[in-house]
Amino acid sequence: MFKEYFMKKAIKLIGIIALAVVIGFSFAACYVVNDNGGDDGGGGGGGGGGGDGGSLSNGVWTTNYFYSSDYEHWYTFYAYSGQRYYVWCDDTSGTGTIDAEIDAYYGGYYGDTIFYSIDYSYSSPQSFTADRPGYVYIKVYPYYSNDYGSYRIAYSTSSSRPY
Repeated sequence: MFKEYFMKKAIKLIGIIALAVVIGFSFAACYVVNDNGGDDGGGGGGGGGGGDGGSLSNGVWTTNYFYSSDYEHWYTFYAYSGQRYYVWCDDTSGTGTIDAEIDAYYGGYYGDTIFYSIDYSYSSPQSFTADRPGYVYIKVYPYYSNDYGSYRIAYSTSSSRPY
């Protein structure tokens, strides 16, 4: 009887520990350390309405949609020092249906600004040369608050707009 009681308690304790580990790893995944050694608290949208658009691939368009409750979407890609990058946002200039702007940062929202408040980046991409290796975070947000509609985002190491 004592053995059965002990086994039930041990299994329950193991389950609680496993749950604590999973929760701990979930919080750790949201914490980003920037290239300068400082902490940025994460690159995701933060707060209600923010969203993680995900990783971008070189020369590939990613399509997304803003609902009226969304206020920003975040994307990321890895940049190599000395490499020139071009960023396009296809909002109302191409196939998109929402007027959007883009910002870019090294190391997340609280990292160093690469560019901000860029509009009309479909016909004329925003370009920059990376001054350090590391992740670049692109924030896309509606020009008009509470607006909704679709857009596409892409980056490339070529100045030719992706198809």
